[in-house]
Amino acid sequence: MIIELSNETSKLYKKLFDDIEMGFSEHSYNSYSELSQEIARLSFEDLKDKGLIYKADEEYTYCPKCECSIASSEIDENGKHTRDNGKTFLKKGHGWFIKTLDFKKEFKEQIEKIDFKPIKFKERLLNWIDELDRDWSIARERNYGIPIPGEERLKFDTWFTSSLTPQLTWASHTNKPSLECPIFDLRFQSHDIISTWAFYTIIKSYHHNKQIPWKQIIITGHALDEDGEKISKSIGNFLTPYTYIDKFGSNGIRYWSARSKIGIDTIIDDNIMSGGTKLPIKLKNAMKFIKFQQKKGWFGRDKNKELEWEETKNKIEFHFNESDTHAAFHMIYDFFFSRLCDTFIEESKKESCPDSLEDILNEMVPYFEIFFPNIRCWISE
Repeated sequence: MIIELSNETSKLYKKLFDDIEMGFSEHSYNSYSELSQEIARLSFEDLKDKGLIYKADEEYTYCPKCECSIASSEIDENGKHTRDNGKTFLKKGHGWFIKTLDFKKEFKEQIEKIDFKPIKFKERLLNWIDELDRDWSIARERNYGIPIPGEERLKFDTWFTSSLTPQLTWASHTNKPSLECPIFDLRFQSHDIISTWAFYTIIKSYHHNKQIPWKQIIITGHALDEDGEKISKSIGNFLTPYTYIDKFGSNGIRYWSARSKIGIDTIIDDNIMSGGTKLPIKLKNAMKFIKFQQKKGWFGRDKNKELEWEETKNKIEFHFNESDTHAAFHMIYDFFFSRLCDTFIEESKKESCPDSLEDILNEMVPYFEIFFPNIRCWISE
């Protein structure tokens, strides 16, 4: 039942990604496939062989609403489960635990090797590790999950498998179950699970391979409703993404997203999304004007305009290299509207320089394309 639901949900997400022209890797995986289960078992056996895992009777947090044990990091300050807002309580039972407290120093050293964007989340995670007072419980009484070999009732915690994403990703590429994998360049994830998904992945990468899982991690924020509340089905303020796709198209959503700062929760704003519908029109008209001048036999260049764009382009490249997509997008967008359209094109009506304008616009397109993959269709229509 749970697997069927997961498969159907995956198909819906795949359709959503296609509809907003979002990349979907051909090497995707699911965490309950035979390959994933084999890697989870390999992880368990490797930890056991290295003496990094033990079985004990310990207290764990239990959520009666979802009828399963949960990680302590999934409880908010009011003692409720962050996923379903249900009240939790402590139970005692036997389970498997990964040694965590004995390796605080080593884990913090690993974290220092990773480039966090924004940097404040590195400090938040380091401080959270300082406050840790128990080892990581990875196998408890659950209704679903990957079963532990030789155990009747115990199943792996969800994070036990999710923390193997580098290995799972590499295995989906090689089609071979293995704990060996390269150090990846980048992880994107939201800020509310840095103490779970990020930290647990760092733990596994260190215990298995003595390496960091990725060189850089970019922390994203949540979408908020108009009252500043996190969008959540359990709260009841959730609207299907097609509410916005049907109204503003994929460009409206992409425009709103591009204007959002990393690591910051952002209110969904219809007015901002509507701005995404204006950009294609402006780009198309700018290119039409340049082509009109050329058809009229006008020609010419303006070295000052080219130099200004070159200087701006260098700043844009800097922001991208710093993973500051918000600043990069604003610089591209502002230059296009304020300088190219409002200034350069207006000035060119008196002193024509279509060759410079065409070069500048053509060089801007690949930058816009990062945020709007169908941009070339707009210009060529």
